[in-house]
Amino acid sequence: MGRPWIKLSTAMFDDEKIKLIKDMPEGKDILLIWIQLLCFAGKTDNDGVFMLTNKIPYNEEMLASIFQEKVSTVRLALRTFLNLEMMEKIEGAYALPNWTKYQADVDAISRAKQRNKERQQRWRDKQKQPLLEASSSKRNVTETLRNENDKNNHFSQRESENVTLRRRYVTLAEKEEEKELEKELDKEESTKDKQLLKAAASAFNNQYSVNKEVLTREGETTLPNGVKTVEFYDKNVFPLTSSYERERLLDLADEYGDDWCIAACKEAIDHQARSIAYIDKVLRTWRAKGFKSVSGKQETKRDTQYDDIPF
Repeated sequence: MGRPWIKLSTAMFDDEKIKLIKDMPEGKDILLIWIQLLCFAGKTDNDGVFMLTNKIPYNEEMLASIFQEKVSTVRLALRTFLNLEMMEKIEGAYALPNWTKYQADVDAISRAKQRNKERQQRWRDKQKQPLLEASSSKRNVTETLRNENDKNNHFSQRESENVTLRRRYVTLAEKEEEKELEKELDKEESTKDKQLLKAAASAFNNQYSVNKEVLTREGETTLPNGVKTVEFYDKNVFPLTSSYERERLLDLADEYGDDWCIAACKEAIDHQARSIAYIDKVLRTWRAKGFKSVSGKQETKRDTQYDDIPF
């Protein structure tokens, strides 16, 4: 049984990330999915990790079915949340990174900390076992020295002192060995965390591939519509800063074609309104006026009909 309620901040819509999402073409649908994800996280009560079972995570199709939304809309929302670091992926499962922090459920936080502590302890015990077995011979030496000291009381005082010194040396060596073992385990944990971060960054960067000749979407092997638009915008309008902007330009090129999109980019440059939203507005206006070709449209006279566009 999950939580009957969750906490929402009254200042949520003042957050910069929320404002950026609202300005997107499907911003309202994305925000609705965000609220549904928060409620679903409280309902499942799994520390913000969306898992159907212990081994099966919720995927995009499952979440779309549960939320009664289009799969494409849910996929766009999840990709947006990952890009804005509002969500993360942990071993293939979507998760809310600060869920336990902001929900302030002391019991849930305690349970999460306890589970993490037990998981780390099991891993440490597993890593220590081979090294402890390798050092068992040294412990046997210590035990032998103790037995010899008991059996050979007839040794001289000098010999007894030598045995005591050897015993102390072995004990100190064991302590040093334990310290080195702890350092080695901490180093392995740090290396593992860095490898996970590199893998996550590589997975994000591989969503799109760019080479010297072809700009492709993921899964395509031929030159798609939109390459010229993306290249012209990046070099002449404004440098691209995210994969979301590239995706919007490719969508515009799919709908209007490269020639119309490049003409709209030039219109944006002439009006000092260098944004994708302005270019989209220009293209929709041209289509509404029934322009049939780019060459048949007057470009020399400055059109003031876009001056009131708030971009």
